[in-house]
Amino acid sequence: MNDKQLDEAIVALLNQKRVGDFPFSNLETFSERIKLLKNSKNHFTVNDILGYTKGVAKAKDLIFESDQAKALLPDLCELEPADFKGLYVWFNDGKPFYVGIAKNVITRLAQHIKQPNHNSASMAYKVASRIFEVEVDTRAEFPKEKIKRIQHWLLDQQVAFVPIADNDELAAFEIFAAIKLKTVLNSFETH
Repeated sequence: MNDKQLDEAIVALLNQKRVGDFPFSNLETFSERIKLLKNSKNHFTVNDILGYTKGVAKAKDLIFESDQAKALLPDLCELEPADFKGLYVWFNDGKPFYVGIAKNVITRLAQHIKQPNHNSASMAYKVASRIFEVEVDTRAEFPKEKIKRIQHWLLDQQVAFVPIADNDELAAFEIFAAIKLKTVLNSFETH
């Protein structure tokens, strides 16, 4: 590809229509979702759904058979238990401390408590790096046993979630939820 072809390819790319078009005109649904997420009746104790002996498949069954799922996932409860795109919130004694989004929420929750590294278990790493004073040059060098200790603690915490299929709406709701719920582990700082 010569320079002229490269320029043409870039211009063609930039002239494409943007995917996604969330209108931001109906934000009442955001506040309704926050109420659902804050309601402790809709919280799952993580160990109950994703304890050490439970995998993602078992977690799906446990979640979709629950009363909480009827409130949080009404449209999905009519279907076979399956993972879903959406937002999740971690709680400690009813206080929200972290909001996350994922294309597969149940799988992502399992990664937070079962994966041994700073990438897959990013929230556990974030907590561990604030609690344990460890001098490392890179995140990858952070001691995995410290992350494991936080993951063990996370098993006793609660989580709630809502499905959101639209990417723009999901991204907007993540920021909205983190601000509304005052989650200490979400900062949206630039690097």
